Amino acid sequence: MSELATIVVGGAPITAAEMRIRVLDFEREQLKKPQVEIPVEHNFFPGGYARTIRVPAGVEMTGAIHKYQNFNLLVSGELLIIAEDGPKHLIAPAQFWSPPGTKRVGKMLTDVVWTTILATDLTDVAEITAKFTCNSEQDYLAFTESLKLEGSSQCHS
Repeated sequence: MSELATIVVGGAPITAAEMRIRVLDFEREQLKKPQVEIPVEHNFFPGGYARTIRVPAGVEMTGAIHKYQNFNLLVSGELLIIAEDGPKHLIAPAQFWSPPGTKRVGKMLTDVVWTTILATDLTDVAEITAKFTCNSEQDYLAFTESLKLEGSSQCHS
């Protein structure tokens, strides 16, 4: 059985928070293993940035936690995805929006080409990564808390 399957085994409905814990546990275990080098292609255009990855069949991987909504294109391939909203089977071509805070696990059933598109005028990849993603659940929770504080100070100024 795939290690990915252990995230959803049991059949009983689970909450989004429980699914997130399972995804983070899976990632923690995967990081103990040798890592696969995933080629990344960076493309910039007026008002945007597109990050394309090419992932070999059989790879199980997690993605970064995104701070903001982003647009995704499954350009080619087939994979299983598990996120807070449950498992999905994706077959290219496919396109969809990811809400802020999404954290996924994916198992590539075939070679996959996946592009994430972000609205930005930045052209430095490190700056884009820092602005749009979090390295941990704690970082994301701190980010969302900072948004709440900013919002409350703007309402009461």
